[in-house]
Amino acid sequence: MQTSWENWSGNLRCTAHVVEPESLSELTRAVKQGASRGRVRLCGGGYSWSPLVPTRDTLIHMRRLDRCLSLDEGGDPPTVRVEAGITIRALTRILRAKGLSLISPPMFDLVTVGGAAATGSHGTRLTAGCFSDGIESLSLITARGEVVEIDRTDLSALRAARVSLGALGVVHAVTLRCEPAFRVKVEQRYHPLDHVIAELSDLTSTYEFAELMWMPGEADVLVRGLERTTAPETPELWPSAVLHPLRMRTGVLAGEVLMPGIERLRPDLAPRLMRFGRVVMFAEGAWVRDATREWHHIDQYPRCLDFSCSVPIESAARAFQILRAALEDDRARGRYPVNLGLLARFTGPSDSYLAACEGRASCFIEVATVRGTPAFDRFRQEAHDRLIDAIPAMRPHWGKLLLAPATWRHRFDRMGDFLVQRARFDPEGVFLNEFLEREVFGL
Repeated sequence: MQTSWENWSGNLRCTAHVVEPESLSELTRAVKQGASRGRVRLCGGGYSWSPLVPTRDTLIHMRRLDRCLSLDEGGDPPTVRVEAGITIRALTRILRAKGLSLISPPMFDLVTVGGAAATGSHGTRLTAGCFSDGIESLSLITARGEVVEIDRTDLSALRAARVSLGALGVVHAVTLRCEPAFRVKVEQRYHPLDHVIAELSDLTSTYEFAELMWMPGEADVLVRGLERTTAPETPELWPSAVLHPLRMRTGVLAGEVLMPGIERLRPDLAPRLMRFGRVVMFAEGAWVRDATREWHHIDQYPRCLDFSCSVPIESAARAFQILRAALEDDRARGRYPVNLGLLARFTGPSDSYLAACEGRASCFIEVATVRGTPAFDRFRQEAHDRLIDAIPAMRPHWGKLLLAPATWRHRFDRMGDFLVQRARFDPEGVFLNEFLEREVFGL
């Protein structure tokens, strides 16, 4: 039976034969039957903005395949084997109870392990690549319903399968490297934006985990730096446990109710609401916490539109300047296309073929705004054009809004290697959709 599907942000939808298997046998059967009828695509949490999921044929929803299959606490390194439909949040809780941590998880922890891996979602760690690089092995289901284990004995296949956009087959389970849990000292301060941009190299050499959060129009930027520490956790007074979820819910309410109304009726008031949001959501200070808590310090988001790109770390200051100038041009014309802010995070190089940080230390710059914001599409196009002209090595984050995907192919140095593996595992193109086939791969 055909069923309607829509993603979390509401910018993607399709009508397809949706299947929700609950076991490996059901999954292999669904893949084989789907392949006999046409094409097969996958869905995790539905948090991607790019059209990787939509299909008119079979859509396999992985949310019921969310089990932890095994845990090797004594390994060197420790590893955990999980089904692809488990969320980062659920997996983090399992590992925390055992005194373990993921290597470089994405900030938003409601995404599934399979979705985060397939799109090359990044963490915020200069000593590791993207989340997918923590995958030691994975089980891939082919169009014939065969289960193939891919590991380091076939390194080319593993590098392709880690960040595959779902184009090689259906990933049922992955084995992830872990590490002993640790604490971090967090320093969260506002600094003049011009100074931070000029001294980015100092920031990234000082902190293993670094983030920037900037509200358009503001003269300063929030700098979050995290360093490992053996110091005890900072005592958490009772109001903190109440204030954090209250802050998060306030941010969601403002983003989904207040800001859309203001953008329609009084866009000139948008900067004031952004300033209020900054005060409510992000206070200055220093404290010691478990690292996994601080990686996911923003655990609720308003439904929004989001585009993100990766640039070589040495081009980060230039990219930030370009986006700032574009926003200031709009502001001078009375337009406010970005109202949730800009976020920058830094990662080490990846060896996964389609990772946006493949082969280089990178800065991921993310631009988010509430749904329905006037002029955002125009701003996104103009910002994209300015960035792509100034920074030839810019690459997309595959899970975010994408523009002109055909122009990205030559920016991934290992795209040819990936396509060899794609043809090897899926010669009939069963696991493609029109977007991947025509726009991304040009097949």
